[in-house]
Amino acid sequence: MLEDWLGVELVDRRENQFRLTETALRFEPEIRSLVQRWKDLKIRVAGDLNEQQTLTVTTQHTLMLTHLPNWLQLFQRWQPSTRFQVRTGDLNDCVTQITSGASDLLIAYQADSITPSPDNQMDDLCCLTVANESLVPTVAPQASRQLQDWPTTLRLINYGSGSFFAQVVKEVCDRELEPELLIETVCETSFAAGIKSMCLAGLGVGWLPLGLVSEELAEGRLISLADRLPSPSLDINVYRLPDYINPALDALWNHIGEITLNAPLGGN
Repeated sequence: MLEDWLGVELVDRRENQFRLTETALRFEPEIRSLVQRWKDLKIRVAGDLNEQQTLTVTTQHTLMLTHLPNWLQLFQRWQPSTRFQVRTGDLNDCVTQITSGASDLLIAYQADSITPSPDNQMDDLCCLTVANESLVPTVAPQASRQLQDWPTTLRLINYGSGSFFAQVVKEVCDRELEPELLIETVCETSFAAGIKSMCLAGLGVGWLPLGLVSEELAEGRLISLADRLPSPSLDINVYRLPDYINPALDALWNHIGEITLNAPLGGN
């Protein structure tokens, strides 16, 4: 770690949201320059060891299950000689990977009402919006009896505290649901796929990305409650560092920019 090499703390980890120390802020330009030189050296060394160009994509777990497989097929058609590596994590993990240079490309959800990352780490990143998706309130048909008390009680399968989707659900519930509606959280998990499974089991109502439940909605195994509950719209954005040196990344970024001028990426 850079902190070990310098012999000083650069990040204050005493709070949930990490913050730069006073020392890090004083020497921020020099530290950024040093880190960038290391990243450039890493790329050149990797190029010497392996002639095949490599791109590392980091994304949230849900996007790995829904959109990313089709998009990777598209990327490979554009750049058949490029090898793609994929890393997944929660949003904060993904932001750390892209800002530290551990990955070349970040694909992530974004909602206008939610701050994308602590300390505005994403403000300096280049960004393209490649798709839009709704977060749909869903319930299993066999759980319809749980709606008999509507509109007084909502049995909610919620996301783990601090996750991106948890922030979106809390914001939409606080802003758009009737104050007299009692929200009873029956279970929590940080994974949208887990909430989907619990909805299918009839445990309650969950807000889920449309791409994750489109089959189940079409087959009638889940029911959309978008006619009764808000269904917030999310952007799916692609991010990169502006000065990251990787010829394969530049070519891919130009392809994405050209195709998203007129239509969402891959027609999604």
